[in-house]
Amino acid sequence: MEMSMKNLKAADILEDLESKLAYIPGGRDHDGRPLIVINVPPEFDSATKSKLEFLILYFISIFSDETKENGLVLIVDARHSAWRVTRSCIRLSTNLIGSKVISVIVIRPDGFWDKRVDSCTKSHKEGEPLYITLTRLHVYIDFSQLPYELAGNKAYNHVEWIKKRMKIENYSKDALELVSKMTNLHQRLNTFDGIRIMQSDDVESYWEMGIELLSTARHILQSGIYIFIY
Repeated sequence: MEMSMKNLKAADILEDLESKLAYIPGGRDHDGRPLIVINVPPEFDSATKSKLEFLILYFISIFSDETKENGLVLIVDARHSAWRVTRSCIRLSTNLIGSKVISVIVIRPDGFWDKRVDSCTKSHKEGEPLYITLTRLHVYIDFSQLPYELAGNKAYNHVEWIKKRMKIENYSKDALELVSKMTNLHQRLNTFDGIRIMQSDDVESYWEMGIELLSTARHILQSGIYIFIY
């Protein structure tokens, strides 16, 4: 899959989003930092790696600069995966997000992967991933901020989230096109050529453009209820 890493849109990575390899449930930690959840897959081949990379980059682009400045929380659900795969997911994700990651919480299986991981959990250091079982997740994230899949009580519908994101991006595109057309119209009307056109038979086309701009603006404003900010 080849595409520009910049200006990613939901439609560009729809299949990746639908996989739910990673998602944003809308919850936050005790300090108000948003959560990004990664469902660690059984294997981490090149296709899965590329998919996770696009998802993380897309999610980062969604958050405002202020939100990213305050930090993000990465929850890695590794209950059904091997330590080797989990480690690869953590490395890729933290490298992409960088210093914006304030904490990484890894939900491990009830049984430890090996003694080395067991040792890490007992001697946790600042800045290192925290390995815990699902039953202890609420110590760090309130139940009300966790989706059902993580033993919380926050309603989250992944299919609806994707639909809303696509609507938001379509409306944003319409808004940008609207601004561009209005700017062009304003510039032309402020020139001698614009005055001449307004006195010609082309006045009808300008009238139609004005009606289109008004209709688009009304549509965007009425649809604002679907827009949510992180």
